[in-house]
Amino acid sequence: MSASTDEAIGYLKRTKPKDGYTSEIKSDGVRLLRRNVPLTDNYFLDLHHDPATDQVVGILSSRKGRAQAQVLVDSNGKPVDKKVILISVSSYNPNGAKKNRPAESETAAMRKQNQEILKFAAYILVAMVAFRIVFDAMYVVYILIFPLAYVYAVFHCPSPQSFDVKKELKRVLRGHHLPDDHPDKPSGFLSETFARINASVQTEMATGMGYEVTMIQMAGAAYLACVRVPSYKTDFYFLGAIDRWYYLYANQLEGAKVD
Repeated sequence: MSASTDEAIGYLKRTKPKDGYTSEIKSDGVRLLRRNVPLTDNYFLDLHHDPATDQVVGILSSRKGRAQAQVLVDSNGKPVDKKVILISVSSYNPNGAKKNRPAESETAAMRKQNQEILKFAAYILVAMVAFRIVFDAMYVVYILIFPLAYVYAVFHCPSPQSFDVKKELKRVLRGHHLPDDHPDKPSGFLSETFARINASVQTEMATGMGYEVTMIQMAGAAYLACVRVPSYKTDFYFLGAIDRWYYLYANQLEGAKVD
């Protein structure tokens, strides 16, 4: 099959996919079939899609750049099988590429697809480069900031002696650590005053029965303090860092509730 016949059949299949156009090639030449029925009894030198008239024709003769042809499928895609229409075409090239050469439209589609693939690959490459730049920047910042932050924490680490057990327990029992929108957070002057008094009484009663403090040093930059209050059956944990003590959480030893 020549490139011209291949292109003509491809054109018919794209424009009239339900008509079942194929070609029949013999030693006499080639002819066009529609649903396996020949449109003509005679064979042609070649089949050709003429872009000037948008018709598919059968080449009868070719000479000096012009070819005599018979119209087989008109510009509306209808087969011309009941009459003979002869035209002259100038777009036919008998010396064109052989079979398996992609049609121009297919080549354009492949080129567009390749461009999309290259564009997608470029996006991925740019994203990888941007990620690497950000990662390197964060790594450099981490390398520079972490030692400085550690040295600062060491110089501002509170001493174990600065930990006031009763003061910190009072703050916990009056709800100082709770967020402002927490329902148990005291609000208003009277509520806060009552909470302070109640926390002071509870702390004095609880610590009056004894308590135990355990300090754990954390690389010289912080302290972890555990206050065990047997009367509450609870361990209270605090973190000492950057000149302050922060309440972390309470661990109930035997299911006792902590208000």
